[in-house]
Amino acid sequence: MMKRPFAVAACVSGVLVVVAVFICWPVATSTKSAKANQIRQASSETKIRHIDPGSLPAPPTRQPAPPSAAAVAAQNDANILARAFELAQSDPQQAFEFIEDSVPPALIQKTRAELVIRLGKQSLQGLPQLLNFIRDTALRTYAVQTIARDRATTDPRSMFDFAQQNLNAPDATAAGSVIANHLTNTSHFEDAAYVVSQMAPGSQITQNEITNLVRRWAPADSLAAAQWVLTLSPKEQDLTAKTFLQSASSPKDIEAILQLVEGTKSASVQNQGIERAVGLLVESRDLDGARNWVSQVPAQFQPKARAALIAADETDSVAALTPMAVSISDPGARDQAIRALLSRQFMQDPAGAASWVQQLPSSLQNGTVQDLTARWCRADSAEAYRWLQSLPVGPLKDQGLRAFIAATKDTNPQAAALAQQQIRK
Repeated sequence: MMKRPFAVAACVSGVLVVVAVFICWPVATSTKSAKANQIRQASSETKIRHIDPGSLPAPPTRQPAPPSAAAVAAQNDANILARAFELAQSDPQQAFEFIEDSVPPALIQKTRAELVIRLGKQSLQGLPQLLNFIRDTALRTYAVQTIARDRATTDPRSMFDFAQQNLNAPDATAAGSVIANHLTNTSHFEDAAYVVSQMAPGSQITQNEITNLVRRWAPADSLAAAQWVLTLSPKEQDLTAKTFLQSASSPKDIEAILQLVEGTKSASVQNQGIERAVGLLVESRDLDGARNWVSQVPAQFQPKARAALIAADETDSVAALTPMAVSISDPGARDQAIRALLSRQFMQDPAGAASWVQQLPSSLQNGTVQDLTARWCRADSAEAYRWLQSLPVGPLKDQGLRAFIAATKDTNPQAAALAQQQIRK
């Protein structure tokens, strides 16, 4: 009977625990949820702050690096030059003395040249006297050319005339070279021709400018370029003709080429010009035009023109062209045509070339057999020797043997000695 109160008390305690749990659980759960929401919100705000550029700390300010020794020296040189230029406006002598006192000895001439360049770009007045302060020849030339190049962009002829009238010959030539080059590169060809023509003839600089001018002028106006080439000395014409003919690269330039051929007294230029004109026509696949042009050139150039046509004609056979070659009246032009046909025939068939030589008129055989033998020895001396043995004894065989000896005496002295024994006494 005494155990009942304890049982009742235990029951009551259990009930109270259960009630307490039901009452406190929602509160605890609600508190945890609130705290979790606060943490998530704080985290979200933190992320937003991290992406916001305005919230980032300012980078540390970088201090500029101190100028290098070279930059300090360059600025110092510029200051000295500026001061010298200022002094030179009233007293050039004082400006040069200031330079001598302000820069190391090794830089005096260079700084003087830079000052002269500044003054020359400002005004040409007193330039000859100013140049005398530059004792280094290379720096003096550099100063003259720099001033000339600057003034060539605005008034090249005035600058050139001033140089020719007031500067010594080397300085005037240096200025002229720069001006001519500028005019040529800007397609002022007639002005460039005037400048080059007035320069001291015969110098390497002059020839370089002539070549450069013709190379640029011929494709633009071959007739005008050809007329100007004809005003040059014979020596300069010879040196320039090759450049002109290489630059005149179209059939439309043939009239200019013929003008050059007719106007020059140089046989070398005539030959080159005719060969070039015929070659241009043949290259343009106008063989009929080439033949027609050859038939219309002045009579004195007919032989050379026909020889050039034969050499360039690869359409007709050697047999078809041989009568034309043999009929050329000028011996030099005729030999040129015969050699061209021999070369072509030999490349196709050496034995056929040998037969062809023997069919030529006897007056042409001796020289041609020598040419054939020399060619054949370079290709196969044994075959050349066998062919010579097939020839009947006589002048033609003797000429061939002599050519064989000349071609083999160093490479095959025994064969040369044997050939020597066969020549008639």
